[in-house]
Amino acid sequence: MIKHLDPDVVGQIAAGEVIERPANLLKELLENSLDAKASQIEVRVSEGGCSISIKDNGAGIPADQLELAVLRHTTSKIRQTEDLWNLSTYGFRGEALASAAAVSQLRLLSRTQDQEYGQELCLDFGKKLSCNAKAAEVGTWLQIDGLFDNLPARKKFLRSSSTEIAQMKLVCKAIALSHPQVEFRFYDKNELKFYFAAVENQKLRAEQILEIPNLISASTKYLWGSIEVYFSNPDHRERNSKNIWIFAQDRWIQDRALQTAFLESQRNFMMHGQYPAGVILVQINPQDIDVNIHPTKSQVKFKDPQILFQSIYHTTRNALEKHLQGNSVAAVPVPEFRGQRSDFREQSSAQAAGRGPQIAGSGDSQQSLNFPELQRTQYQQKNFDPPQSIPENRPDNAFDNNTHENKSEDLQAFKFWSDLQIIGQADLTYLVCQSKDGLIMVDQHAAHERIVFEKLMKAFAQGQVPIQDFLFPLALDMASEKLEALFSIEQSLLQIGIRIEALGPQTLGILSGPTWISDRAYGPCLMKSADEIIDRGGSFQMEKYIADLCASMACHSVVRAGQALSLEEMKNLLKEMDDFPESKYCPHGRPVSFKQSWYEIEKSFGRRG
Repeated sequence: MIKHLDPDVVGQIAAGEVIERPANLLKELLENSLDAKASQIEVRVSEGGCSISIKDNGAGIPADQLELAVLRHTTSKIRQTEDLWNLSTYGFRGEALASAAAVSQLRLLSRTQDQEYGQELCLDFGKKLSCNAKAAEVGTWLQIDGLFDNLPARKKFLRSSSTEIAQMKLVCKAIALSHPQVEFRFYDKNELKFYFAAVENQKLRAEQILEIPNLISASTKYLWGSIEVYFSNPDHRERNSKNIWIFAQDRWIQDRALQTAFLESQRNFMMHGQYPAGVILVQINPQDIDVNIHPTKSQVKFKDPQILFQSIYHTTRNALEKHLQGNSVAAVPVPEFRGQRSDFREQSSAQAAGRGPQIAGSGDSQQSLNFPELQRTQYQQKNFDPPQSIPENRPDNAFDNNTHENKSEDLQAFKFWSDLQIIGQADLTYLVCQSKDGLIMVDQHAAHERIVFEKLMKAFAQGQVPIQDFLFPLALDMASEKLEALFSIEQSLLQIGIRIEALGPQTLGILSGPTWISDRAYGPCLMKSADEIIDRGGSFQMEKYIADLCASMACHSVVRAGQALSLEEMKNLLKEMDDFPESKYCPHGRPVSFKQSWYEIEKSFGRRG
């Protein structure tokens, strides 16, 4: 027999959809405070989140509407269906207070500017206890106790007290991140856990909450809306993706595709298992976004997510590259590609046989370099700062001529890596150099790997890959399915100069390839690519594939660890590093250099206190 459900059961079902855990309820209540135009919000929690107090200085609720506010589907924010597609508020369903009242003991005290007294409403799991006038400040104070006490089955699924409180902290931080003009306080058991003062702009708020100074920032406006990004430079990496915050219409959302776009923009500057910290804020035409697809409003649906993906990727990538080149100065010019191989000779395995904890700077004969007594070179840069080839915070007198007319020539003449004084080669792997500020060691393989990778990627982007034809095709034996996989991307391989043909049912022939790539690189790189295409199928992203292939080819084509270099080869390596601002990191995100300041060295020898 079909019957109408009891109103209490209906309320508890609705509450279970909206309030899965205390953090969900806190988010709804904080958004109510923001809709009331509050500029100060105070949150107090205890008992694992089952006791919540929120106080704000917003507009308040008129006394004659207070009881109406806790009923289901009562709201001041929308009136008709069309309003769902032109929302200017966070709340719109009229369910938050009603759901909270159904599963807790609730006290609601509110006063508007034109009222002499406030009005206090008390409810016990949905049942009205009292509603009386009471002295109060302008704004709203909400106290919730005994959350889920009438739903023991729901309460037993809550996590530990520390876990629930941690989730509530995340919610409060997220709300604060997208509202820099609002002051937030968060207390746990009357202990202040964090305080975020109102700040002037979004960048300051991001740095305040992420606790990372000097974030890289960028913003872009489009016909459909705008994007703002604030993220850490490649020197700062996280162990997980928890510090990536995404907002749409200032709502904190979970969106794997947009997070992937942000991560992809920093590919080749992160090691495996490393993540950037960042804040992405998307504003979009209300008609192009649906925020009403999830009970907790943590997910949204975009009309054209691919355009948004590309916009976040390019906005972030361009900002990162600009930062590495030096935000406030001209970028170092990239040389033309003339098709010649790298300046570094292939060394035989016998040349690396003498590898050991030595310092050497040698060519074929491994003769030690004869340097005069070490002196601190008069280097133009005041502070060693490898993340940028041209330091963003260089001193005003970094150049001899500071006139506007000659500044571009001075910037092009300014070099960092090639101005280092080379001392020698340690362990046949690291270039040992010195500057005015200390000793710098450069990983020769990682540095050369980045150089070749950047040449390949830039040449690919410009359609100017220098190609060499092989006198005899390079033959690779592989399974027929791998052969088929590589021919599925034949046109893309041609874009980076690799021309292939089938020499047999299980033999691939390579007819030509980029001039910078060693012959030995083709086998492992193409085999790996075939495996990835088979594993990933249609989801394989070609842009990512090209970058990964170029990184792999560069890795197999460059100077190796344990390979002796002559002084001239070391100088050429440092010179080429100056041509690529990204050369602080290898394509896999490993650091290229390590610095020990003279102060640290002198302190180690007891010359400094």
